[in-house]
Amino acid sequence: MSDRIWRCRCGAVEATVAQVPQSGVPAVCYCTDCRAFARLHSAADTLDTAGGVALYSTTSDRLRILQGAEHLGCQRLTRRGPLRWFTTCCDTPLGNTAPFRGVPFFSLMTAGLEDAPKPRVRLHRGSATGRVPRPHGSLYALALGVARRVLASRLSGRWRDTPFFDADGRPVSKPGRPDGDDLRLAYGART
Repeated sequence: MSDRIWRCRCGAVEATVAQVPQSGVPAVCYCTDCRAFARLHSAADTLDTAGGVALYSTTSDRLRILQGAEHLGCQRLTRRGPLRWFTTCCDTPLGNTAPFRGVPFFSLMTAGLEDAPKPRVRLHRGSATGRVPRPHGSLYALALGVARRVLASRLSGRWRDTPFFDADGRPVSKPGRPDGDDLRLAYGART
């Protein structure tokens, strides 16, 4: 187990992710929302050949912002969707959280992660834009691992220790909505 460094494209935001890979599950998500989020933030080049986004699913208490916390931006692609975090300094996508602090789930986009672990599961394969590489992994194992980590974070009280929400449980950056034209382009683009 080791902590890994995550950096945005310009280096203004730097974070550590604790105990990789034991603290989470490396995955690739092929859902249209993750793909659109990558495109919105000029990260289409990080998509795999089937349009998947590499993620590391863990809990938000496992991420520590070392520098540049003032550059965290937040948006929602849909009214009920997760909060999607990015850097305002260079528009690097960071990851996704639940819309409120009480569920400490966090999926880090691994494009900025040093020595990112290989994916163990591939999600939402039906939305892929091409043939999904094997192995596909076990969605059941992912869900069980996420539930176990979230429960452990809740029981230990670590869920309160998050860089994404303040002490009152509000996001540290007010969630915005992308411009309608940008959103349509992100969802409609072909890669």
